[in-house]
Amino acid sequence: MKIIFKLIWKFQSKSWISGALIFIVPVIFLFISVETANTLNSGSSNGPYLALPGVILAISPLIGLINLGITISEIRNTTFYKHLKISTINLPILFGSLIIYNLFVTIIGTLWIMLVGFSVYHSYLHAFKWINWPLFSLAIIISTILACSLGLLLGIVINNFKWSIIIALVIFLLSIFLSGLYLPLIILKNNLFLTIISYCLPFTYPMGILLVSWYYSPPVIPVTGQPLVKASDYSIFSNLTIPLIISLVLIGIILLVILGWWYFKYFHFSKGAY
Repeated sequence: MKIIFKLIWKFQSKSWISGALIFIVPVIFLFISVETANTLNSGSSNGPYLALPGVILAISPLIGLINLGITISEIRNTTFYKHLKISTINLPILFGSLIIYNLFVTIIGTLWIMLVGFSVYHSYLHAFKWINWPLFSLAIIISTILACSLGLLLGIVINNFKWSIIIALVIFLLSIFLSGLYLPLIILKNNLFLTIISYCLPFTYPMGILLVSWYYSPPVIPVTGQPLVKASDYSIFSNLTIPLIISLVLIGIILLVILGWWYFKYFHFSKGAY
């Protein structure tokens, strides 16, 4: 596994795309998302608090879908991979190493955008004590596993590099605008058509979990006894149960598809077909 990690690092360290996806693209979209949220919210200064959750969560599909897909495609064209694929026992180690590597990269990217966002907009983020950090972390983990599973599925099933990247980009672009990543879900709530599309996208559900954690314990209005804000005000879900269950089901389905593909590719048919 050490050799495989060195190979992965070799490709990642040579590619400027990976560095841009981790450190530059999220920061650019952070500023754009904040200004968009401020504009759509009638010139309010709440943009950082509205935009930051989605920008943070967007790191996982950015790395898990785009970066992982590129890495798998590059490695599959190496002589090392051509020798490795002769032994089907080693291929799971390769793909497992890729997932582990991208999990760590996603964590680094998430911490980076949180550092930038909290540093630049600290005067606006007055509600850190509202956040449920364990639930917040769970949403990030679920989104990361979901993204890496999708990236792995696309990378191993689709042999054509261009088609793999195109499909990954389509899923990513739809998600950033219609799953609440770069465009807050509150904007979509009044449009039934966009809401239906949002329900069909995988990252809408981890985003629903993240929003529950983000608005977990706001202060109560003394007169009414009601919370100042509720997660359901900013999400298309009214509670945590639905997005949590569907997120786990989606991960389970994708993993079953990967295992099924693996079985039929290597054990039901000839082992040299890949």
